[in-house]
Amino acid sequence: MPNKCKRKKGQKQVLYEDVSGFQWNCSGPRVAAWSSGSSWVDQDYHINALKANYFEPKDDQLVKISDLPNWARSAFEGKRQFNRVQSKVYGTALFKPDNLLLCAQTGAGKYNVVVLPILQQIVRHKNPKDDSIDYSAYKILYTTFIVPHVIQDKQIIVTTPEKWDTVTRQIQHYRTYTKYLKLLIVDGVQFLNDIGGHLADQLNAEIVLGNVQNIKQACHWLGCTYLYVRMLKNPSLYGLTPDALTRDTTLKDRRLDMIRFAASLLGSNNLVKYDTEKETFEISDLGRIACFYKIKYQTVFMYSHSLERTMEEKELYRLFSLSEEFTRTYNGRERALSIVLT
Repeated sequence: MPNKCKRKKGQKQVLYEDVSGFQWNCSGPRVAAWSSGSSWVDQDYHINALKANYFEPKDDQLVKISDLPNWARSAFEGKRQFNRVQSKVYGTALFKPDNLLLCAQTGAGKYNVVVLPILQQIVRHKNPKDDSIDYSAYKILYTTFIVPHVIQDKQIIVTTPEKWDTVTRQIQHYRTYTKYLKLLIVDGVQFLNDIGGHLADQLNAEIVLGNVQNIKQACHWLGCTYLYVRMLKNPSLYGLTPDALTRDTTLKDRRLDMIRFAASLLGSNNLVKYDTEKETFEISDLGRIACFYKIKYQTVFMYSHSLERTMEEKELYRLFSLSEEFTRTYNGRERALSIVLT
């Protein structure tokens, strides 16, 4: 039997087992101890919840649904008003053709904001006499898989940054395929310094596509990304000293360090063959798999070392549930466990 965590009188004892075989012996959400196999860790881990810093805006700062144009209200049926984030961008998202970058925490209501520019495009096809919408005048594509012939007659596209980046690099004259495009919604833009994961995945894609063959080319490529723009605007956010730009105006040294680190990650996980002396890259089969199927480098490496021909179905599901892609999803462990159990 596992060692039980300390708990106050009356607290419920709950035992969880995750998909990797680890177990949590918990008494409430703030105390946990875990084990691997039969060796239990005789230690309690106390995780204190952060206190929320609430901000109550004045009523006149929030946009009421009743204040929306008649043609837009039905999209938000059941809602009384927008929250603070939605109210802040409401005017731009619904009435202006400006580019918009929205960054907010999970649960802030970003998807309701996405509806606003879609409504802006749809209302362009409204009959002023009877307010009817000509639905045959536009096409909307919502997908995580894009091929050229699918996008060429669409006015609105909702996709992910990786998929859009891939299609624009694969199509030599991609602008001819997007001549009807009026609104592009990219969900999940990565602009923070996640060089250990996201950027290394992006570098692998550039190598597989043949755009980058060595460190020098990779450094130039990084200088064309939004990450680089953010680094120039706010160096301290990315671990740079305040005088970094005075010593290196283009942050070339920093970019080289980041690329070499990412290349080392890819090389150690067998996604690329990285020659550290010549500083050149060579594509590997695992790298191609990760690129074409949008799989994180850690996941591909784990599959290549753990998959066995004799595995039973439940063992395959258990291995699948350990994929790196599950770690950043809401309740990822619980969802992964439910896959195994069902």
